Amino acid sequence: MDAAVGTIGAEETAAGTVVRLTGEIDGALRQQADAAVAVAVAAARPVVLDAAGIRFIDSTGIAFLVRCATACTRAGLDVRLLDPPDHLVALLRMLGLDGLLLPAR
Repeated sequence: MDAAVGTIGAEETAAGTVVRLTGEIDGALRQQADAAVAVAVAAARPVVLDAAGIRFIDSTGIAFLVRCATACTRAGLDVRLLDPPDHLVALLRMLGLDGLLLPAR
């Protein structure tokens, strides 16, 4: 697989944990995705999935969003999707996943 042309990273802010997704979100980012989920759950604070920078997302990227949302929900954490691009919103709706990821307030 080619080098990653996207990133997934988690950082703590005053409001909680922000998981920022940028560029192409695909299988090349598996290790970054695993690390971001671990940070988000361990921090035990509200989680925002910042999707504003996503240019492309494949099935492994969608699986990451689902896995992160599920892990955070099971840990009792609020998780929200921030600024998803139109193509991601359409894809989540088509897959019936738009109810899983609520938009950020």
